[in-house]
Amino acid sequence: MGGLSKRAYQIKKLRQKIPATVLVDSGGLLFEHLPLTPARRAQEKRTAQTIMAAYRLMGYDAVGVGRYDLAAGLEFLLEHRDGLPWVSANIQQKGRPVLPPYRIAQAGTFTVGVIGLTGTAVKRMLPPGYSLASWQTVLPGLVAELAPRCDLIILLSSYPPKDNRAIAERFQEIHLIVQADGPPGNRLPTPVNNTLVVQTLNQGKYLGVVEADWRPSRRWQPKNIRALLRDKRATLDRYQWQIDRLQAVIGSAAGPMGRLAAMRDKLAAEVKVLEEAVAAAEKSPPCRYQARTIALETRLPDDPQVLDLVQGLKEDISRINAPGKTAAPAAKGPQSPLQQGYIGWRGCVACHQQIAERWQKTGHARAYDTLADKGRQFDLDCLACHVTGVKDGDEPYALTLPEDLLGVGCEACHGPGRGHAKDPAGRRPTPPAAGVCLRCHTPEQDDAFDYQRKRLLVH
Repeated sequence: MGGLSKRAYQIKKLRQKIPATVLVDSGGLLFEHLPLTPARRAQEKRTAQTIMAAYRLMGYDAVGVGRYDLAAGLEFLLEHRDGLPWVSANIQQKGRPVLPPYRIAQAGTFTVGVIGLTGTAVKRMLPPGYSLASWQTVLPGLVAELAPRCDLIILLSSYPPKDNRAIAERFQEIHLIVQADGPPGNRLPTPVNNTLVVQTLNQGKYLGVVEADWRPSRRWQPKNIRALLRDKRATLDRYQWQIDRLQAVIGSAAGPMGRLAAMRDKLAAEVKVLEEAVAAAEKSPPCRYQARTIALETRLPDDPQVLDLVQGLKEDISRINAPGKTAAPAAKGPQSPLQQGYIGWRGCVACHQQIAERWQKTGHARAYDTLADKGRQFDLDCLACHVTGVKDGDEPYALTLPEDLLGVGCEACHGPGRGHAKDPAGRRPTPPAAGVCLRCHTPEQDDAFDYQRKRLLVH
């Protein structure tokens, strides 16, 4: 959640530098977990409301709808949609969209249309009476409606990358696709037909920026198109030389010469397309772009208004999850740390007293206390990294554990200790790999973490 205030600060900074800005999000921003468990539902809903309030303050022009926006149900989204520019052309009831299918925004002198498409993963999440239309059904009419009215069209899509590529190949009038459900990671613009496909890492950890020099041609052009044409012509000449040589030697179009002739013809067609593109660019200059991502790291400044929202959320979460107010975890086998063989750090002291004394001087020993100092000891989003033996999904158990498991104890890194305590020689604990530390020391929480250096402080 800390990234929200940093996002807001960066957006204000960008708008000061580039006033003609359209601000969009392709969706998947409200919830982190699917499905919502009863124990997490109240906190997650309150968090989603804060995210929407922050997005309203940031002044988003359009926000797509993805599966992580529907974790609490479509009714929750519809109930809290006021003031936030959700777009989805294909979530429908009786054949009509239940949300605006598009929004119109102004970027300086340019009119920008922003269409929303919700991916097929939400089909099973829709309540009775609602349906999800295909992009093949809804896009042709929308593109035909917006193309004469808009200088630029953006699509916010939570469809898989394969579908987004097919959309780009079919609709050259769509100039930018911002996708939400592609492979993890940032994806700088990939040209497909006359469309750029982009993506940033999910859950708001990055802010993506595409700066466009938009021109009347409404066509993107790779910067190296002339070099590409030159290379294609050179390759075409080589194929023609080989064909001429074979013709002189064997005088036949069969066999290898036939295959070479087919490749030559294919290259000749590509050269023609490139020549036309270069000629068109000379008549009407192409549109250029630059793209980058901004990592919303902890050291970046905060926007004070959004920071106040986040602080209010933290206080509400502490009230929501105070002991006795959190629903019991679903019984799906032994998930409590006590049931999984965790014994607490005092169970290790008898044989490892010196190590335990060193550990007590580290930040790990006070990990739970640091939450309590900030009033966040009941925040389910924090407990998995501040309490021993609690994994994602089992956070409510942390509120019922003995004091010896509150903090990052020996077993947080080495695993449950009951077996080792019973059979010290036969069941030795495993040394922690980097992945154990990086599960909690993420860039969002600790952007200066150095595993090789820090591991020496806790051994």
